[in-house]
Amino acid sequence: MTLSAEQAEEVKSPETGSVVKDDYIGSALKEYKLSDAVITQLSEEYLPLTIDGLEDTEGYKVVNAARVKVKKLRVNVEKKRKELKAESLAFGKAIDGEAKRITEKLEPIEEHLVKLQADIDNEKQRIADEIIEAERKRIQNRKDSLFNAGMTFNGEVYIYSGITMSEDKLKLIDDNYFQTIVDQVQSAVIVETERLAQIAKQAEDNERIRLEQEAKAVELKAEEDRLEEQRKAIIEAERIAEIKQEEVVVHEEEKAEDTVETVIEVEETAPEEIRPEIQVDGKCTLEVHPDIKLINDFARSLSIITPPVLELPESKLILKRATDLVNEAIKVIDMAVSYKPTSSSEGFSWGQ
Repeated sequence: MTLSAEQAEEVKSPETGSVVKDDYIGSALKEYKLSDAVITQLSEEYLPLTIDGLEDTEGYKVVNAARVKVKKLRVNVEKKRKELKAESLAFGKAIDGEAKRITEKLEPIEEHLVKLQADIDNEKQRIADEIIEAERKRIQNRKDSLFNAGMTFNGEVYIYSGITMSEDKLKLIDDNYFQTIVDQVQSAVIVETERLAQIAKQAEDNERIRLEQEAKAVELKAEEDRLEEQRKAIIEAERIAEIKQEEVVVHEEEKAEDTVETVIEVEETAPEEIRPEIQVDGKCTLEVHPDIKLINDFARSLSIITPPVLELPESKLILKRATDLVNEAIKVIDMAVSYKPTSSSEGFSWGQ
């Protein structure tokens, strides 16, 4: 739809141009028929007027006349305003009605055009929003990849073990370069993880060894204490056994002496007819009897016995007691067979 120049001028809005001519407004205002020059003259003539008190009737009359004149002018202006305003209101109403009629016809056209343009603008905005959102997701995915790889953000750069990346670099580098950095971080994390694991394992092994050593030390101390107590018990048992053995030896010696004395006494007191049974060719019968050899052989067999090698302290104590008894038995045998009489009157002794 194409409008002529005259039609376009008629439909101009107040924002783009006015259809009301300045001479039309000027001619309408002249209807008041009261110029600024007349008002200035009235001001110069009436404003200096004064009334000198209650007695100044002449001055009062002059002021009253001036007031009436000014009031009349004001009332005429008000009447003219109402006349002009009535015409103006009718004119404005006609203008508003016509404008409404034209607008109602133009609005569908404008709305159609606006819709066409809005569809394009909205599509452009949608595409732009998609691009912005895609870029936001791309940057966020890269940040997530860095964090998942092991990097941290210190407020300025992403960093891990000497590997850094700034925000600008994060946005600008291509995908291959970015993946290379992620791979480097992951490799560094693996190395660091293994290093920390080795440190932890070494610490764990050291702690285990320390605990084992402490436990072993406690066991050794307990064993040393037990052995010390056992040693003291053995010493005490040996001391008591020695005392008892000494008592046994004394008793056996006394018993052997009593036996020898009994033999001597029997020899000395026996009648002549009995003594030959005790002596043969001036020798003690027992001295030449085969029994003496058997006794000596028995004593020799006891003396050549090799005691076993034992481990337990209790077993060693028992073996010692048995050995002491065997030694005492050998002594008793030696003592009993070693006595020989010097004459028939002096008695005799055992011998080999």
